[in-house]
Amino acid sequence: MTSAPTRSIRSLALAAVVLGLGACSGGDDAAPNGTKADESAEITVSTSDATTSTPATTSSGGSNAIASAPSVEQLAGLKLGLQPYAAVDKVTGMVVRPADDVVSSQTGQVWRLADPAAPILALDLSAQTSPYEQGSERGLLGIAFSPVDGRLFVFYTDLQAQSHLVSYPMLDDGTADVNGMWPVIDVPSTGAGHKGGGLSFDGPILYVALGDGGGTNGRDAQSYESVLGSVIRIVPRTTEPSYDYPNDNPYVDDPTKRPELWAKGLREPWGFWRDPVTGIIWMADVGNHTMEEIDRMTPDQKGLNFGWYFIEGTQVNHEGAPPDAVPPLYAYLHTDVGPAAIGGRVYRGAAIPGLDEAYVFADIGGKTFAVGAGDQVTRLQLDVPGLVTGFGTGPDGELYALTHTQGIHKIVPA
Repeated sequence: MTSAPTRSIRSLALAAVVLGLGACSGGDDAAPNGTKADESAEITVSTSDATTSTPATTSSGGSNAIASAPSVEQLAGLKLGLQPYAAVDKVTGMVVRPADDVVSSQTGQVWRLADPAAPILALDLSAQTSPYEQGSERGLLGIAFSPVDGRLFVFYTDLQAQSHLVSYPMLDDGTADVNGMWPVIDVPSTGAGHKGGGLSFDGPILYVALGDGGGTNGRDAQSYESVLGSVIRIVPRTTEPSYDYPNDNPYVDDPTKRPELWAKGLREPWGFWRDPVTGIIWMADVGNHTMEEIDRMTPDQKGLNFGWYFIEGTQVNHEGAPPDAVPPLYAYLHTDVGPAAIGGRVYRGAAIPGLDEAYVFADIGGKTFAVGAGDQVTRLQLDVPGLVTGFGTGPDGELYALTHTQGIHKIVPA
């Protein structure tokens, strides 16, 4: 295995601060609104039993382990490289339309990459998006296209650091119609960080990952009266602004809990993604001072609590954690790897058969990893320059690494 360029823990911590994904504070309260969706919505119910454990760099494995992924020995032996793809700055997301792929920049722009060498501006929200500042977790943080009506959904923070999810119809030229903007959900903030913003559709249902906001030092992540520190599950309306919520969400009949909630106990979910093939939700949750984690939810799981603020990775920080707090699939110490986990994608391309069905993720500092057979995790022979911010799957089905300062790179065989 090729070794990574030598970088000190201090330099990696400073790299994380560039994106605001390292240890920090700030906090949010939330007051979205919605109504219960059609009672005919399909219902799936299950939860996961779990216990906390001592801090370690560890993989939990379990009954939901990936069966078809390569072994870690195979994955560790892969020779991988990077091919420059598009020179877009401060990339925060990548999604695919039939004709091309679309990426977002933290500074408020959405770009079409019909020709990756000449990105086309599809939407410019820079005048109303939080201005970029080093260490900021604000800006344009998530994009998705509705498979129902093709609208572009955008999650961003405004000039007062308030979070908004809005949608736009798309014009024939592939740009967004700004006159057709609909507000979907607002998440008022009392803190400046931990916004989340990951978006992923399942038919008409939209999953949104929200950070804890930081203002209550994580307490909102354990408040079921708040959508902060959670994954919410909603149904955006197709004829007007706002949203409904599916009737099989876990708390729709509990007046003490928010009906939009799907999962709780998150700090700063990053790289949030629902696998359209398996329905599995994957995400990194960026830690505070000590640990990073990769989390997973199978389609039959809902109402999970991932433990923050009581638990960071596998480290118990405070007494009183929920007895059913779910341990991460994988966790690592900052001192072992780096300061911020970045969620990824399951690879199903044609160019790298040895990577097929493996989940690829990274640390912001550039080290990449894969979850293989039996949920075992290994380091890959690949280091990504420019501060990793995420991953995307292109129109060709191949895997792309998104970065803060070095644009987008296609992952290729070396």
